[in-house]
Amino acid sequence: DNAVQAAEQIVTAVPAVDIFESEQGYTVIADIPGVTQGGIDVRLDNTTLTIEATTEPRPEAISRSRAFDKVKYVRAFTLG
Repeated sequence: DNAVQAAEQIVTAVPAVDIFESEQGYTVIADIPGVTQGGIDVRLDNTTLTIEATTEPRPEAISRSRAFDKVKYVRAFTLG
């Protein structure tokens, strides 16, 4: 087997985010590639909005070499 075996690496990234405020509330648009909408954790604690998500590695069958296995996206904002 010629597949390259490496220790799992997790890269942390800060996603690009747009936040819009209207009379109905806030709209958040985040650029988080490789994560489905259901895989995003959005929390509001008092006035702190936190967005977190982690990609899952692709199956070994389609990857012969990888620079990293996962990307963890984290971004927090103070609202108000």
